[in-house]
Amino acid sequence: MQFPCNLNVTTRSKDIPKMAHQVRPGGQGTWKTSLTLPNIIKMFNPNLIGYSLRTSLSTERESQFNVAEGGAISSNMPYMAKILVKRIKMDPRVNLEKDWKMITHMVGDNDFCSEMCYYKEPEAILAKHKQDLLDVLRILKTNLPRTIVNVIPPPQGKGNCFFDLMQKWQELDIEISNSPEFDLDDFTVIAHYFTLDYTFPTTTQGRIDYSYLSEDCFHFSEKGHSRFANDLWNSIMEPFGNKSTDGSDIFSKFLCPTEKQPFIFTRRNTPTS
Repeated sequence: MQFPCNLNVTTRSKDIPKMAHQVRPGGQGTWKTSLTLPNIIKMFNPNLIGYSLRTSLSTERESQFNVAEGGAISSNMPYMAKILVKRIKMDPRVNLEKDWKMITHMVGDNDFCSEMCYYKEPEAILAKHKQDLLDVLRILKTNLPRTIVNVIPPPQGKGNCFFDLMQKWQELDIEISNSPEFDLDDFTVIAHYFTLDYTFPTTTQGRIDYSYLSEDCFHFSEKGHSRFANDLWNSIMEPFGNKSTDGSDIFSKFLCPTEKQPFIFTRRNTPTS
């Protein structure tokens, strides 16, 4: 199978963009062996750095700029943002003022499944998460010029007794991400919507296809991660205000930059009708 996008189309910038709204898309393995966002971006920019070099803990050197922790909750995020900033600033390969950076943030599932159970008033967790996310984005904005942040709300658990709370969490993520505070010339946040109504494919018998999940039926399998990466990439390529709210089968939809619209879509560069 060939890479879905035409790499001969002139979509790369001749000069390094000065604004977050003029950035064009540039892991471990390749997009054929591991469909991840870094492996997709590497097809456009093979000089990409910072992705995990192998399956590793965030404390291991091979994790590079991937500071994600298993079991992490919202309150861990500001500390993890500080660790990420420290790693980027200490890396001699990085020109902090010149190089563009892309950071992806998603948290909430462990809060839903465990953390909120310790709150006497579960609603209180929303105010805490709001402050956590504001702290994270302010840390990144203050310390990392030329940065685009993807914020992905966690998927909902249908039929869950905390369904309304989970929906409000998603709405908070989108509201904060779309705040003018985080829409600058050299820093912007993209809110993604594809997890709002996220569903898994079904088998021919009409049952959930559990091959997209690991054995614990909570985490994604490699196949599930591939689908999620495909969905995130498509969302990055979709205009602001017209982003999908559900996922697609792997490679059934794979959007590409074009000469007419070569930029990563942000609020400012999305054409107005």
